Amino acid sequence: MTSIYGRSNLQTEIREFFKLAIPLVSAQIAQSATGFADTVMMGRLGADVLAAGGYPPSHSSH
Repeated sequence: MTSIYGRSNLQTEIREFFKLAIPLVSAQIAQSATGFADTVMMGRLGADVLAAGGYPPSHSSH
């Protein structure tokens, strides 16, 4: 009896999954790195700037 999902089908699914996943993971890492760099730059300007800069992104997604 042959399995519905043969070995080649599974390999194809995994390959297609990574074709979608790698760009999404890369974008998430880039976005996190940008947020980190922003925080470091604002932190060097002082606590008030850091507090003011951190407020809008947490409430601007409405």
